[in-house]
Amino acid sequence: FPEVTGSVTVWLHSLEARAWAALGNSQESIRAVNLANDAREAMTFSELDQLGGFCYFPRPRQLYYAAGANALLPAQSEHAERYAKEALTEYEVAPATERAWSDVLGTHTDLAIARVNGSDLDGASEAIRPVLELPVPQRIHGMVVSVLKVHQAITAIQPDAPLARDLQEEIEAYCRTPAASLPR
Repeated sequence: FPEVTGSVTVWLHSLEARAWAALGNSQESIRAVNLANDAREAMTFSELDQLGGFCYFPRPRQLYYAAGANALLPAQSEHAERYAKEALTEYEVAPATERAWSDVLGTHTDLAIARVNGSDLDGASEAIRPVLELPVPQRIHGMVVSVLKVHQAITAIQPDAPLARDLQEEIEAYCRTPAASLPR
């Protein structure tokens, strides 16, 4: 994307990585993650970046996207876990303008998936805990979808382990909060 400048170039490569991962193409997904890293290193701030908000794609969000792409590829669980941990660490120290609570919680679900794929159910349970403890009004659709991906990963890898069943039941309870119970 030579005609595009600023953090949007990083964002485009990060989105490409997610798309390739969703298609199951690990080679192309990894290539796109690496292109995003290269774009970050070569990046100069654009007018859009200076506006901030959704016009700027900060490094913690880039790491979150990389974790999510790698979490979709079970063979990449170590990379997914590393990116997720880096994202959470960077979100902790990022300025408030670069933090998004849904991205932080999404990173927790990606970390949980990475740990499930690495056969670490205790670690997965720990990683998803902040999401499962969300108050009902904050359980937005995106969070429910992310939590269900953890459930799917458990089903694919270790559905019969006692901790797996407990975690799946917790996820199912999280997801079945009736809309009528939500504040109006």
